[in-house]
Amino acid sequence: MPAATASNQTALRRLAGALGVLCLVLFLLAIEQRHTVAAWAALREGVGQLRARALDEPPPLPAAPAPNHIVLTGEYAPADEAARTATGALTFTGAQLRFESGESLRTRPLRIALAGEPWAAGHSYAGHLLLPQDSQVELREVTASTADRLCDGAPVNAAALLHLGPTVTLMLFRGQPESHASSDILCGVWSYSAR
Repeated sequence: MPAATASNQTALRRLAGALGVLCLVLFLLAIEQRHTVAAWAALREGVGQLRARALDEPPPLPAAPAPNHIVLTGEYAPADEAARTATGALTFTGAQLRFESGESLRTRPLRIALAGEPWAAGHSYAGHLLLPQDSQVELREVTASTADRLCDGAPVNAAALLHLGPTVTLMLFRGQPESHASSDILCGVWSYSAR
């Protein structure tokens, strides 16, 4: 083997070794950064709680988690037997919800509710859907509907959407969900998974 070829191979081996070490260091830094960010968030929340207690103020609200998806869009398959039987798949197109069974809802944003809030007297989203109290539930007003069948023939007035990772849970109401409403405003609850 000529000396030039041997020195080229040696140089390539050294370069490969250096790149391997660099990749390992970058990998370790990436792992460490995730833990550092989580530790910083926990420390910041803890200090905020202590400060609120010391100054006799209400505790600060928890920081919002990073969203997985900003816009709810696309097709979702039924994730439970109730959804499979009642509606089939669900497609989100802008403000419209279209069911495989042919019904559709045109909606507009109403507000974001915390899961601990009541949708009727004595009933909260958290209790009904088994969620943490601080989960966010998107409430939408229904402006046009061909889905009255899903509310036993009554007009659908509101929808509540919970989007957790690939799963969406839909609650439909024949009235406006509020703390003094009767629990019979709930038409049904269906779950869907992203396709």
